[in-house]
Amino acid sequence: MSERARWDFAPDQAPTLSSTLQQIEFMRSEIQSSVLDTMIVANRKFIDQQLKQADFVLANEIACVLKEGLSLTAQIVGQLKQSGTSPSFK
Repeated sequence: MSERARWDFAPDQAPTLSSTLQQIEFMRSEIQSSVLDTMIVANRKFIDQQLKQADFVLANEIACVLKEGLSLTAQIVGQLKQSGTSPSFK
C-alpha cells in the first residue's frame, strides 16, 4: 500500500492538508526556478567570459569569412541568372 493509504486523517483536516500541500508544491517550484535561473546566469557569465578571450577572435574571423563567401555566392548566382547561363539542376 502507498503511504497515503496508511495515513488516517479526519475529514475536517482535508482542506488544511490540501492547502499545505499546495504551498509546499509552490515553494518547491519557486526554489527549483530560482536554482535554475542562478545556474543559467552563471553559465551565461562563464560563456561570455570564455568568448571574450582568443576564441572569440577566431569565431569572429570565421563568421566574417563565411559572410563574405555567402555574399560572393549570391553575387555569382545573380550574375548567372542575369546572363541566362545559370545551370539547371535535375
